[in-house]
Amino acid sequence: MHRSLRVALQVALENSTQRFPMGRVVEWELSFTEDLS
Repeated sequence: MHRSLRVALQVALENSTQRFPMGRVVEWELSFTEDLS
């Protein structure tokens, strides 16, 4: 995954996590999927 896209995703997740704690799970799944590819 492109670094800039990764950063943009993390920023969006940080913002959404303030309202939706599930954002943490999504972030974990993203990093896990990234390791597999």
